[in-house]
Amino acid sequence: MIINDTINLHNVGQTKSYKGGLMLLRYPSNVISKMGYGPNIKGKTKALYPAMVEIQVSTLSSYVEISLMAIESDAQVICYINNFSVGIANIRKGKIERIRFELHKRQMEYLHSLGDKPVLWRFIMPSYTRISFYEIVAQNKLNKLCDNESYILYGSSISQGVGALNGASSYAFCLQENLHISILNKALSGSCLLEPDVVNYLAYLNAKGYILELGCNARGVMDDIEFAKRLDYMLDLLTTLKPNCPIVIVNILEMLENIYKKNSIVSEFAQKDVLFIKQIKRLVKKYNEIGHIYLISGSKLATTLDCLSQDLLHPSNKGHEMIALGISKVMKKYNLC
Repeated sequence: MIINDTINLHNVGQTKSYKGGLMLLRYPSNVISKMGYGPNIKGKTKALYPAMVEIQVSTLSSYVEISLMAIESDAQVICYINNFSVGIANIRKGKIERIRFELHKRQMEYLHSLGDKPVLWRFIMPSYTRISFYEIVAQNKLNKLCDNESYILYGSSISQGVGALNGASSYAFCLQENLHISILNKALSGSCLLEPDVVNYLAYLNAKGYILELGCNARGVMDDIEFAKRLDYMLDLLTTLKPNCPIVIVNILEMLENIYKKNSIVSEFAQKDVLFIKQIKRLVKKYNEIGHIYLISGSKLATTLDCLSQDLLHPSNKGHEMIALGISKVMKKYNLC
C-alpha cells in the first residue's frame, strides 16, 4: 500500500484512524470479520498485529525519523537500509514515540562508493502489538515508490514468528533476506484455518507465488476431511486464477513429528498428524498436474530438539534459521526466486 507516492506500507491490507495516526492492519476488516471456525476466532485479533509489516521510504539520507505508537504493549522497531541492519529502538505502550535512526559513517562511505544512489529505508514493525503510524521525516527528499510482486506467506504462529528472538529472526524474514525476495506475511497465530474469505483475499493479491505452512492450527479444531475440503478449495482457486504462480507447501507437521519421534516425545496430535499429512500429500499430487506445486518435507528442515523452543512446539531461533535455510534451498533449486 503506497501513500503520498513516497511511503510504502508493506504488508498492510488496510489502515484505520487511531488517535491521529494510522493503525496498520495486515488484513481488511471485511475479511477479518469472517475469520474463525467453531470456538476458534483468534484470527480476528492476530490479523491486527503487524508481523513483518514494513514502513518503507527511498532516500539518500544519513538519518530518518519515524513517529509510532505501540498500542497493547511496549515493542521494538527494527531498521534496515536495503538488506543492511541499522539498529533497533524501543517504543513504549500508549505514547507517540519519535525515533531517529542514523547511519554509521562507514555505511555512508559505502553509499558514497555506490554513487550516492537512494536506498530503501525499512522500518520493521513488531509481531504482537498493534501499531499506529504518524509521520516519517528524512534528512533529504523521499523518492517515489511503487508496489512490487511478492510471495504471499500463509501459516500458523510458526510463520508469524513465535519462538524467534524478534521479527528479523523469524524464518519468514530470514527467507526473504536470503533470497532477496519480497514476502507479504499473512500468517495467523493459532488461526490458520483456511476460511473461504481468507483464501479468496489471498488469491487476489498481487502475488509472485505462495508459501503455505498448513495443518498446525486446523488439526486442533477440525478433522482431516474438513481440512482437506478447505485445502482443496484453496489449491483449486490458486491454480485456476494463477496457473503460472509457484505454490510452495511446507509440511511442518512432518518436522514436528520427526523431532518428537527421535526424542521419544508423545504428541497429543500424533494420530491426527498422520491423517493431515496424508491429505496434504494427496492434494499436492492432485494439483501438481495443473499448477506448479512444490512440497517441502518437514523432516528435512529442523531435525534436532534444540530447534524447538521451550514449549516444544514453536521453533527456537535455531529452528527458524534451519527452516529458512531448507526452504531457501528448494526455492533456489527450482529457480523460484
